[in-house]
Amino acid sequence: MFFKEFFNSVADILEARLKGYKRNRMNPADKGELCEVFVKEFLEDSLGANFYIFRGGKVVNSGGMESKQVDIVLCSKQTIKIFSDKGIYPTETVKGVFSITSTLDLPKLDNCMESLASIPKTGYHFISPKIYPEEFLIQTQRVFENLTPVTCVFAYNGNIGASWVDHLYQWIAVNKPNPSLVPDVIVVNKKGMIVKQWTKTGDNKFNVKFQFIDFAVTGHPGDAFSLILYNLYNLSNEDAYLQPDYTPYFNSDLESNP
Repeated sequence: MFFKEFFNSVADILEARLKGYKRNRMNPADKGELCEVFVKEFLEDSLGANFYIFRGGKVVNSGGMESKQVDIVLCSKQTIKIFSDKGIYPTETVKGVFSITSTLDLPKLDNCMESLASIPKTGYHFISPKIYPEEFLIQTQRVFENLTPVTCVFAYNGNIGASWVDHLYQWIAVNKPNPSLVPDVIVVNKKGMIVKQWTKTGDNKFNVKFQFIDFAVTGHPGDAFSLILYNLYNLSNEDAYLQPDYTPYFNSDLESNP
């Protein structure tokens, strides 16, 4: 085992930091902000060389569609940095999205999934090096569309359990979200996580399954953080093949001038 104890300590640190700030009559908005800040700092320490990492904002496409407000956004470093926190981020640049909450229950989970499912997944525009065959670039963009962004719901407290898996299937059956926007991992710190596992069953068709992992059984709550970093790091090199094309965004701005 190489990194398990390190990642287990991350779970302890996040728990301790929130406890250290807790006090009677704490403003819920202040508590929510701290929850986001602590997770963002972990991501920056781990992946700051790979991504721009922002608190809050909306994901948009060049057609004018926009997501609901999301808590943490990770964007490629190979993009123009126009906004910092609380901005709008072109969907071509977004590699990860987090929904963060102090306490997670099923109604709150539904709200988090609605926010993630609102991310625009159409109207992509990329610039690709001409040295690659067209078919390769088509397949690469398809992989990008299917695997991005990495989505995570993270909570510091909550009674996550195996029964939540059935709730996920029911929610998906009713709401029919894009499979790539169903959370890749749902974490309640030091309690457990639900991991999305999917297999391709046809052209743009996927079979999505979920597995609940009880940290009381495994003894390794840090597995959630290693999984999150693994998924995000694997996407950090896609810019070698696909880079965002801002032309439609800038042209739209010019056309809208009086």
